Amino acid sequence: MSGGEASKNGNAIRRRNAPTSRGDAKVPDDWRSRTVVSVPVAGKLLDLSRQAAYDAVARGDLPAIRMGRRLVVPVAKLRRLLGELPPLEEAV
Repeated sequence: MSGGEASKNGNAIRRRNAPTSRGDAKVPDDWRSRTVVSVPVAGKLLDLSRQAAYDAVARGDLPAIRMGRRLVVPVAKLRRLLGELPPLEEAV
């Protein structure tokens, strides 16, 4: 069986080496009303690849918090990065 041939697994048929949905993050229509979004979704909104988004988190350029094993981006901070919300005033 070559890389493009279909293989049967139970009732499901899938293609080997076929792209998975994990690599292509879909931006939900209601993302502004959510508390957090995934790093790939935040990257998509910033026109970054999935890997570039994770690299930006590692550098501290994209704010993220860890929730268990999951790494998420707070929507309020993301909207400030996108210029949709004014910056927070610093305490005096």
